[in-house]
Amino acid sequence: MSLIPVAAAWVGRYITYPGPEIFYLLVFIAWSLAYFYLSYAIANQLKQDGDLKAYQKITGMFIYRFIRSYWFILSVIVTLIGIYIYPPIGLALGLIELIVNGIKTNADSDNLQK
Repeated sequence: MSLIPVAAAWVGRYITYPGPEIFYLLVFIAWSLAYFYLSYAIANQLKQDGDLKAYQKITGMFIYRFIRSYWFILSVIVTLIGIYIYPPIGLALGLIELIVNGIKTNADSDNLQK
């Protein structure tokens, strides 16, 4: 996550260039995959510990299911194509993804109490 400010500053300075947008997308993808791996590891540990309710809560989250699906790969490909056509589209599509994930997040997604 420490690269997000660097990528955002570079995009902010050169918003019409594809290079900074691609770097921002790569940082966004790396962050998404790191989040997925952490969620996956926690969910598997919960499953091994016998806490199936918490396991199902994590694996049922929209963002977890989205990153696991082909829609995530498709969104990355569409964003890459969009960046080459019109570089600022990368930020717009990233913003749309964040808004959708924010709306689809359950109110109790940060609570794994039994």
